[in-house]
Amino acid sequence: MIGIKRMKTDLIGQAVLIAGVLAAALSGLPQGPWLALLALLGLWQIVSALHLAVFFEYQQRYPFLWALILSALAMMPGLWLLGLWALAPFCLALAAYFGATLRDTLSLLQRPRSFWDL
Repeated sequence: MIGIKRMKTDLIGQAVLIAGVLAAALSGLPQGPWLALLALLGLWQIVSALHLAVFFEYQQRYPFLWALILSALAMMPGLWLLGLWALAPFCLALAAYFGATLRDTLSLLQRPRSFWDL
């Protein structure tokens, strides 16, 4: 069973990285810092999806895992061919995974607590 603490940590980590990407992108910094934060967010989400899928046997994370990996691999030549527009599918996959993590965390918070959680 997935613990509330694990999902809260995952959600907070993703939210901090998303805030960092938005702050770096909107502050007028060069592309390097916010692209590095975006790559770190993608890596965080890939590891999180892999952890949930393999260790907790959470089958609903496999589509996100494949979408994140395939969009990250397609982004490499896409940046050369299309420029920053190649980030759109990757960012869409990142946003979808963040939404799923938020939904799952909120559903876990509504779950009745067991005696061992007290």
